[in-house]
Amino acid sequence: MDTPLVASRPADLLAYVPYRLGYRPRDSVVVLSLQATRGAVGLVVRADVADLVAEPGGPALARAVVTHVLRDDPRDVVLVAYGDDEDAAARGTDVLADALAELGPGVAVAARWHVTSTGYRGLGCTDPACCPPPGHPLTDLDASPVAADLVYAGVAVASSREEAYALPPAQPARRAAALRAARRWTARRGELGVRAWRRASLRAWRDVHAAVAAADPRVAVQPAVVQVAAARVGRVAGALTDPIVRDAVLLTILPTGDPGLPDRLLDAASTGVGLGALDDATTAVDLLVDPGQGVAPDADAVRVARAAAELVAAHARGDGHAYALGLAAALAWWQGDGGLAGARAARALEVGPDHGLARLVADALDRGIGPGWARAEHLSFR
Repeated sequence: MDTPLVASRPADLLAYVPYRLGYRPRDSVVVLSLQATRGAVGLVVRADVADLVAEPGGPALARAVVTHVLRDDPRDVVLVAYGDDEDAAARGTDVLADALAELGPGVAVAARWHVTSTGYRGLGCTDPACCPPPGHPLTDLDASPVAADLVYAGVAVASSREEAYALPPAQPARRAAALRAARRWTARRGELGVRAWRRASLRAWRDVHAAVAAADPRVAVQPAVVQVAAARVGRVAGALTDPIVRDAVLLTILPTGDPGLPDRLLDAASTGVGLGALDDATTAVDLLVDPGQGVAPDADAVRVARAAAELVAAHARGDGHAYALGLAAALAWWQGDGGLAGARAARALEVGPDHGLARLVADALDRGIGPGWARAEHLSFR
């Protein structure tokens, strides 16, 4: 949503967390970076409690989390523990607080909160006027103005991380038809010639993208509601095994201001004519990664493109599946959804460790590198 959200109470901030993650966390500690400017919420990072309290790896994980958060240049941080075990919640936040004191002594833990299956309260708070023993009811969070605004804007929250990141399945018969089409299309490359094959491949992607865009935006990622032939989806899966087609598909999504660039890239790569398009394509990637030129994505446009990539992935296997997931991972990363980006990249890399976009996204996440626009904020806490 474009309108900034303002949280005036802790309940507003706690209500925001699941919407920011896309799911309701369980047995986790979430770290929220609060910025110096208006207390805006910056980076949000989640870790499993069990991993944080494990020996000997817990402190190392905590340092890695804190290192990522400190790159966001926070004024201070808020720690929110989820789960019914208060002792485990306290230990998990303690490990993170110790790592913060070690690596960022100028950054304080502004507050620690504990959200259970029945309520929420300040972690360790003994003042019954502030934090009654059972905790404040969870209905306070659902009734928060921040939650209401996000629901009104159509932002959904899954009940779990697994549900949020599950790839919507394709019907078996459609998937089988798509797999046959992918094999046929890959085999026709020599028959049609590289240039014609690539151009037809890009048209197939545009057809699939248009079909997803025409679907109900609330269910666009569900294969069953997208009106496009399985053979068309399979053609895209086969086409994505070609690196030039993959680059051209990405260019159809980036806001280059040059709608003809993807086609010129195909021609330049296939014929050697108009090689300036290759340089233009390289420059366009700066819109994703360069802090000086990076732009925030249009939320609706990226939602449609990512749903189209996931639709292809659901109908594919092998390299076609992996490359479609790599594209979805890159788009999720561009949106700032590191959790989804990591899940899609990890699944792609299960096919093989050398799938370009997926590997780039995984490496960026490992190093705590966000998209060029990543300083942009959604919520102010004051």
